[in-house]
Amino acid sequence: MNKNILIVIMCLLVISIALSPIVSAKYNSEDEIKRGHIHLLAVSEGTEQGSLADLYLEIRPGYGNVYIDTFPLTKMDTQLSTRFAKQVACNFLNKDCSKYDFFYTIKAGSSIIGGPSAGAASAMLTVALLEGNEFDETVTITGTINTGGIIGNVGGIKAKIEAAATNNITKVLVPIGSAFVLNETKLNNTYEEIIQVISNKNVNGSGNGSNSNNESILNNTQGETNNVNETDNVIDIINISQRNVSDKVDLVEFGNELGIEVIEVLTLRDALKEFTGKEYEKPAGEIQLEEFYIDTMNKIGEEICSRTKELENKLFETIEAGEGVISKEDLVNISSYNQSMELIKNAELAIELNQTYAAASYCFGANINLDNLILLNANLTEQKKIKKLNELIDAINNSNVIIDEMNLTSFNDLQTFLIVKERLIEAFNTWERAIEAANENKTNLEYEIAYVTERLFSAYSWSYFFNTTDDEFVMDEEVMKGSCQTIVNEAQERLEYFKLLYPYPLPLLDSTSKEIDRALTSFNNNKFRICLMHASKAKSEIDAVLSTINLEDDELQRLLDAKLELVEQVILEQQLKGLFPIQGYSYYEYAKALGENDKVSGLIYSQYALEFSNLNLYFERIEEVDEWDVFIDYLSEFFNVKTLVAFIIGFVCASFVFIGYLFVKDTKKQVKKADKKNLSMKKSSKNIKIKKNKKTRRK
Repeated sequence: MNKNILIVIMCLLVISIALSPIVSAKYNSEDEIKRGHIHLLAVSEGTEQGSLADLYLEIRPGYGNVYIDTFPLTKMDTQLSTRFAKQVACNFLNKDCSKYDFFYTIKAGSSIIGGPSAGAASAMLTVALLEGNEFDETVTITGTINTGGIIGNVGGIKAKIEAAATNNITKVLVPIGSAFVLNETKLNNTYEEIIQVISNKNVNGSGNGSNSNNESILNNTQGETNNVNETDNVIDIINISQRNVSDKVDLVEFGNELGIEVIEVLTLRDALKEFTGKEYEKPAGEIQLEEFYIDTMNKIGEEICSRTKELENKLFETIEAGEGVISKEDLVNISSYNQSMELIKNAELAIELNQTYAAASYCFGANINLDNLILLNANLTEQKKIKKLNELIDAINNSNVIIDEMNLTSFNDLQTFLIVKERLIEAFNTWERAIEAANENKTNLEYEIAYVTERLFSAYSWSYFFNTTDDEFVMDEEVMKGSCQTIVNEAQERLEYFKLLYPYPLPLLDSTSKEIDRALTSFNNNKFRICLMHASKAKSEIDAVLSTINLEDDELQRLLDAKLELVEQVILEQQLKGLFPIQGYSYYEYAKALGENDKVSGLIYSQYALEFSNLNLYFERIEEVDEWDVFIDYLSEFFNVKTLVAFIIGFVCASFVFIGYLFVKDTKKQVKKADKKNLSMKKSSKNIKIKKNKKTRRK
């Protein structure tokens, strides 16, 4: 190639690239900024009257930051819920939002009650703007945004609909189960009535623990996942709230009278259809169990249920040998034994249905009862009981040392850690209660010894899930710390909001409050993994309560069916990402099994399933990077339409500049050539004259 031509091309490219940013800066300055607005339904502080506020959102190219401005100033929980709403929206679209900054502004005419009730509207507006969808500003929503994109219950809906009717709103979206509300603003149970409900429950034997007789009053139908104590208070709240449903208002009819269309929605997907008209497809197909999950879960189920058979045989052998204080005749009259036989039948049925986790849960409940009966039959001395407790605490401590030193890299490793650690903590808490009882000279420690033993056994079994996958996430201490802090804040936000809406006596909130306290204690002790576990449980519990409060049986069933369907969708979406939420799926399977006879427990475990299926939301996945793919992606990103247009414009401008330069250069060259020619002609003319003069002289 001619050297001059090569120089020309290189000059054109350099000039084009230099001019491209100047052109594209003008081209991109406003095009990538997205702005939108939605009305918020609120309740004014002090008056509990409905009012309207405005939420503005601006999305700019940036670094994933979230900025929130409110007027009048709202509480911190509003800021937390807005940040979480942005996170849920990005996760819903499976979009990397680290390239954008989000500016949320809430403006209200008067002070409004803070809280997470603007979460659903924030998430809905965020999705619409990120997608560039048109939306109807006469449509609004009131509700929290929960894990999995669920729209959660809020208060003051009747007052909010009244406010909407006077502000040109045509459609109000409300959480599922909110179509009917109490005619009163507060629940009408007295403290004494609520305590009576709890007392009746305990008298009828639905509590957990052991009594002074040689019989365990254990109704461990909550299974292998949690000690039944951990969910008793949640069930109490829901059951008590059902006593208030006689005096209700139909909000759909109420809205029609005011010219407002009131529609119940369960998820962000449902809400977006009403807001933008766009219907987002649900993941198709059925959950396909991963091979590693089937193999490992079968191993766990087989191990726990094999132990059931061993304990049953051991109990019969000791009774037949006459080595203890229980006879065959006594056995059939002991309720815990009969319950164990029922749990074994449930486990056998679950195995037939391929519900391995449910089977393991039923076997676990049976194992505690059978182990307890073996200990009772042995009639151990107090010294032998203390010796067993000392052996158990050594085993707990050794297990904690091993698991705390494990390096977690995969999502499954994190899930397995949380599952195993939860069981070790429950074992320790029960051991601690046994030691306290022994110090108070209480002699009936058999149940506690049995529970700690079986909890330890289940912890060992679940450890089989370690190192079953090779996906990698960023899980260093700083990431764990940030994730824990976020979930704790979300749980606290919802708990405070619940107390504001439903001022039940605080003992009924003990379960959630204790989990939050445990999470904070772990956080302060730099045990961020443990903090994550307690915080996730607390958030699940309060979300379950908020979504089920004041629902009747038929509404509970409808909500349970909807939540189970949503869990399926979440797990399918995770599988599309190459992940399988082992803890989330296990809770899902157990929720289905429980829901057939106990809808409230099914709802609680379906909420656990949602929370733990989305746990990866708080962590960044480490993707395998191909350098060639990175280079191609860079070129694709650099030479996008806007940059290409800018480059072409720059190239054209550079071409004109260069042509002008060549024209000037050529003109100068021509002038110089003409001057040279003139000079040459002058020299020639002069030479001729000289020659003529020479000839003249010769003559």
